[in-house]
Amino acid sequence: MNGPKFYQMLAERDAVYERTLGNMSAKDETDYWKDQEAYEKLLSEQHPQAYAWYITKKKAMYQEHYIACEVFCVNSLTYWSKVKHYLEVPTEIKLFELSPSLSLVSSK
Repeated sequence: MNGPKFYQMLAERDAVYERTLGNMSAKDETDYWKDQEAYEKLLSEQHPQAYAWYITKKKAMYQEHYIACEVFCVNSLTYWSKVKHYLEVPTEIKLFELSPSLSLVSSK
């Protein structure tokens, strides 16, 4: 098994790539997320420590992106629905509203 640096770099690469998924077809994006969920499940079952390193870094990347968005970010609805559980925000805060341009607008 590789060490923490390998899984942290993999998580960073995946998180950055996932920001661009809205540029592909809805089917391709859905297929990616299905494959990604299968990978993370398998990693958690076969290598719990590697999964912990991976998810911790991926969560940090999602949170950095959320903070960097400030008021406006262009990501797909599927992206935000998939990553929302990684974001540490109180449940009473309404995270996102759909703008007329179909871009997500943060309501922090």
